[in-house]
Amino acid sequence: MTEKKYQRYYDLAGKASFENWESIRKSKMCGCYYCRSIFPSSDVGEEDWTPDRHGRTVLCPKCSIDSVIGDASGIPIREDVLEELYQEKFGSPDYTILNTERLLIRPVMEKDAADIFEIRGDKDTAYWACVPCMKSIEDVKVMIDPQRTLSIVLGDEVIGLIETYKNDDWPYDSTFLGYYMKKSHRNKGYMTEALKALREMWTEKGEEIPMLWISLVNYPSKKVAEKSGWSPVGKGMLEDLDGNFWGVIYYK
Repeated sequence: MTEKKYQRYYDLAGKASFENWESIRKSKMCGCYYCRSIFPSSDVGEEDWTPDRHGRTVLCPKCSIDSVIGDASGIPIREDVLEELYQEKFGSPDYTILNTERLLIRPVMEKDAADIFEIRGDKDTAYWACVPCMKSIEDVKVMIDPQRTLSIVLGDEVIGLIETYKNDDWPYDSTFLGYYMKKSHRNKGYMTEALKALREMWTEKGEEIPMLWISLVNYPSKKVAEKSGWSPVGKGMLEDLDGNFWGVIYYK
């Protein structure tokens, strides 16, 4: 744990990174206390924000996390300050970042785009997962959302993704997970390891465990689900974006 030299900035950082569009525009230099990047405020593009109740919250142009502060806030934009803020805000076990025996599981970042494209741009993967096949890096960048997608990282490589979905038309009042692994890393137990770790974390914290839906004929994915702790609870039909209907099995 980093020595706590800058506790006076902890509360201020939380306020300065929320509904901060105008404050960032008034700043010369900015920093992200998630990825610890430092950059001029001019690097924040017109698209780098998310709407909140009373204003716009800036998303980091480097990692897309809403942890950007500007020097107009009064917080020094320095590496040591950002590192301590990261440890305070994200370094605790309450934040959804997990280390397993072999893997790091963390929110998706823009720098993951090439790896994501290799995964979600594969036609076979898209077909068996009943999801759209990404056709370009630009398609990938549009779908990058750290609030709903986790990257599974081995070394410095993103080898898999776990996405959260919500659809009122599904027969269960629950969020659902979709998971995808690079072909080159399949059959090595990585996805089972990641899903088991997440399920154990949600159980320990008393949180709702998302459900899964899997194509009836996607036997490898069903095996992963059951080895990771999910059990089948019913069957149904799912319409994909192309209007095709799939038989699916629901897991809880």
